[in-house]
Amino acid sequence: MTPEYVIVLTTLPSDFESRDFGRALVEERLAACVNLLPAMDSVYRWEGQIEHDTERQVIIKTSRERVVALWDAGADRVELGTPQGRTTPAGVDVICERVLPLVR
Repeated sequence: MTPEYVIVLTTLPSDFESRDFGRALVEERLAACVNLLPAMDSVYRWEGQIEHDTERQVIIKTSRERVVALWDAGADRVELGTPQGRTTPAGVDVICERVLPLVR
């Protein structure tokens, strides 16, 4: 069976060591590629209050079978409670053919 590839979207605090986090995920083969976008302002509701923070969007390319291990690794490294994110099917052929086989 061919593995299903996914893109995981999440955010990290802007002052977090994002580059080290991304590198660790790739070194451990939990991700084929981690994109770290520049800092951005975020507005969100948390525990009944409207909050404002500076965060970085993180895009993680991996296989569906590695998502649980990826979240576990994230929870171990980011002491912010349960990681929040979204997993979406990767429908881009170049990801499937050239990039994501690196997690095998």
